[in-house]
Amino acid sequence: MARLSIYSLPIPTGANVKLEISGISGDEKLVRDVLAGWLGQQGYFVQNEAAKVSYRINAILSSLGTEFGKVLVGIPEVEGNFISIGELAFYKAEHQTGYANVFFDIFELTSARHIFRTSSFIAETFYNYYTAFLIFDFSRTNLIKPPRLHSFQHE
Repeated sequence: MARLSIYSLPIPTGANVKLEISGISGDEKLVRDVLAGWLGQQGYFVQNEAAKVSYRINAILSSLGTEFGKVLVGIPEVEGNFISIGELAFYKAEHQTGYANVFFDIFELTSARHIFRTSSFIAETFYNYYTAFLIFDFSRTNLIKPPRLHSFQHE
């Protein structure tokens, strides 16, 4: 969504909009908050009261989820009543992939007319974590790391 141009939505910047989310996931509240923030960054005012808005944006969440897989060559962790052995990984790989697919239907509320349907916004991300020879570990990801907050760190 961050790479999407402001000109792809056919409503004027500064318009008051109502955002409604529907889809197959139980994460509609999270998606609503993320999309409301994105619309705010694009210059739109997301309102909750229908009397204040000119446009309604229905965001249809087609998919949102993750997949996880793990490979271990070594000895898995063993827990017992008398003895516990930690995992001994000669090679271990954990792969997590996230998916999102959403599109917008935009309606003008004064005429109740459907104005525009966007193409699907499809996103995929991954985080992989590896361990080799018991002690060497590293990760690969395309996630953006959060900035360091110096105000919370003490010198």
